[in-house]
Amino acid sequence: MGVRNCIRRTRARRGISQKALAQRAGIPANTLCAVENGTHTPRIDTAIYIARALGEPVEQLFSVDE
Repeated sequence: MGVRNCIRRTRARRGISQKALAQRAGIPANTLCAVENGTHTPRIDTAIYIARALGEPVEQLFSVDE
């Protein structure tokens, strides 16, 4: 079971850089990069910070592969 996300697509659609989103979310840019690339599954608080920074519900950004 894995976690997929559409952070990169949502961020790009809004014209927000990865660095700017990381700053808004209060997380390191390398963490955001790893989450976007799918090499890191974020903790729930990190997922919430990212979702809030994008103004999206967390369930819009993340889904679970079953």
